[in-house]
Amino acid sequence: MEECQPSTIFNQTLRSAQFWELANTRNALLSLINEETSFLATIDPAEPRPLLASEKSLIDRSPLHRAIAAYELLLYVPIEYLPRASRLDLIRRALTADLILCQTAREDTDSTKNPVRSVTILRVFLTRWFSFQSSMNHAVSPFKYPLSFYFILFIS
Repeated sequence: MEECQPSTIFNQTLRSAQFWELANTRNALLSLINEETSFLATIDPAEPRPLLASEKSLIDRSPLHRAIAAYELLLYVPIEYLPRASRLDLIRRALTADLILCQTAREDTDSTKNPVRSVTILRVFLTRWFSFQSSMNHAVSPFKYPLSFYFILFIS
């Protein structure tokens, strides 16, 4: 028998269709996730290196780690319950967070909290969500560049 821990109950709640049918609750949670990841939308993923080199002080580690925590939470969320526009924004932001995290981890390992775990969270999120997006509508790309461009950035 599984223990009745708050984390267990919360994880089961996030996977429950009944929870996601509660529009006010769903909207409040999505609003919070959007707020925690919104700073990533201001960064152009096509030019991560110049931004990071010239404005490194602007990328505070605390918002980055809160954004990664939001993505960890999203690993428990059924993708189909999120609006399409939110999905696309979250994917773009996760790509940007991955690029920032990889760049800052190479430059300054002392100030990065467990970069391997953070990168893993982001990439599991992206893998799951890219596969969902491509199964829903593989003909329409939400990205400025072909997906191969972003995957090449992952491995560099």
